[in-house]
Amino acid sequence: MLILPLALRLAPIEHGMPRNHVADTHIVKNALGMARDLDPVPPMGRYSTYPYLLSYALLPIYAVEYGAGRVLGEWSGKGEFAERLFAEPDLAHRPARYLCALLACLAPLAMFGAARSAGLKSGAWIAAYLVGTGLLHLQFSIQERPWAPLVSFMALAGWGATAFVNSGRRVHLLASAVAAGLAFATHQAGAAALGITGLAWLTCARRASADGKAAFGLGFKAVALFAVTALALGHPYYVMHGAVDKSAVAASEALGSNSISIGGQALVFAFRAETWHKLSRALVGYDPVLVILALGGLVWGLRTRAARPVTGMALLWAAFFMTNQGDHTRYLLPLSVLLALPAAAAGQWLWERRPARPLLLMLLALPLVQATRLVWVMRQEDTRAEAERALLALDLDGPIGVDCYGPEVPMNARALTRLAQHRELGGREARRVMYFEADAVPPTGEGIDVLPLESVLDYDLRTRSSWVEEEEAGRLGTDPNALLRELGMRYVLVVDRTPDNGVAPILLDPAPATLDSDGQPRPKLKPVAVQGSPLFTIHPAGDTGSVADANLPAELSFPLTQIWDLKRPGPKLELFRLPEERP
Repeated sequence: MLILPLALRLAPIEHGMPRNHVADTHIVKNALGMARDLDPVPPMGRYSTYPYLLSYALLPIYAVEYGAGRVLGEWSGKGEFAERLFAEPDLAHRPARYLCALLACLAPLAMFGAARSAGLKSGAWIAAYLVGTGLLHLQFSIQERPWAPLVSFMALAGWGATAFVNSGRRVHLLASAVAAGLAFATHQAGAAALGITGLAWLTCARRASADGKAAFGLGFKAVALFAVTALALGHPYYVMHGAVDKSAVAASEALGSNSISIGGQALVFAFRAETWHKLSRALVGYDPVLVILALGGLVWGLRTRAARPVTGMALLWAAFFMTNQGDHTRYLLPLSVLLALPAAAAGQWLWERRPARPLLLMLLALPLVQATRLVWVMRQEDTRAEAERALLALDLDGPIGVDCYGPEVPMNARALTRLAQHRELGGREARRVMYFEADAVPPTGEGIDVLPLESVLDYDLRTRSSWVEEEEAGRLGTDPNALLRELGMRYVLVVDRTPDNGVAPILLDPAPATLDSDGQPRPKLKPVAVQGSPLFTIHPAGDTGSVADANLPAELSFPLTQIWDLKRPGPKLELFRLPEERP
């Protein structure tokens, strides 16, 4: 229940280091901002749009890290520690990854307890195993993001809920409410965890008392505990600063009459049939055995009183998020844990019938095999690390435009000066400027002349749309070839996260624009003209392999097959020379 899940998560946890190739760094930035400014309750949106629980958990860890470094002579004070963090950001990201991995390991334990409370015996071990080895849960457990901790708290809420229905003890329902509050304090989506507690309360409300007063009082206490826990540990900015300004909400342009915002995140209520096709395929691709067994145990989960809160929440979550406008695979993560309860019932049914045991063992072998393969792939060098090394080694005669999702190459003084004309410099970039202004070489070296094209271009991969950012179009135009010429680029590093799907990467894509729901063409850049063959090609499937989805360490569309095609994480990368005279 603990050793195997922990081993699977610790083995690949150093993936990409010292770089972080998953762009979501909210909890780390928030914790470092709080520590730097000595402000434990900054306004929402200053450093993060997530609740603050995980950032609070990181603060004492960073304090211990700082103190240990002082004792060992790694740094002499806060200023030197800050300099090391700018030069070596993995000093901050590594503890966050380990924290999230450890919290993720609570989920198998919680589902074991929930299954036992629901009356399962051998099935409880199957539930813990399915969560501990599940590919989707494993992948998100090794990232410094809130999703795996979120579902651990949801699982704990489920354990408390099943225990309450089984025993009728009020403390179990109140414990479920506290766990749900922790889920909400981890991420806004955790607010739904109160539904697990609520379903348990509804299941037992009539049994609580004849007149319903005791049941109402218990429900009120549970909601109050949920609210106090979430507010104190995750959303204290509401108390200190009041309502959150719309400008602090991520994707605030999506807010409208069919949406709400909680803290810094928006939720749009919009049905989209295509989401079901994408997410159902992804769920089967990630955890096929879980899906098969869960379907087999679904009737048991709804008929069994103690299992009803967890099973009911899984169905409600699937009905909403698998048909919603947002189609991110991470929205499936609660299902990868909650569905383990009905799946465990089906697994126990097979185990109790001796002729079916070999079939069950063969089914249960697949998640472990998939997990082991993911561990191996994630332990390999990311393609962007090799590309960064190659770019630093080349003696090129001009600047390089780096496509979106490309490597974060250290920039020289000229590149930083150019970048500052297009967006505000990040903390590490501004620190490099200070070194150059003092005629000193930054700790990570002189760097090279590159421009991250995401500072002037934007993409929508779902619709294959692309455009010049509005504030840049006035001075650079909307023709990417003229834009690159105006910016002085001589080379372009093209990124392809779907390399062998028969479609060119967006930067080089000559296909016509797709149409929106009103039949109007979406924004689409002309393809960038390149000269000759690529100077180098780095492929995540190797020199002779192919793969249609190369989004690791982020989400895969159908990992049941793709995880075997990939030999390492990262996209396909090709460096092209741009023609002297561009169309």
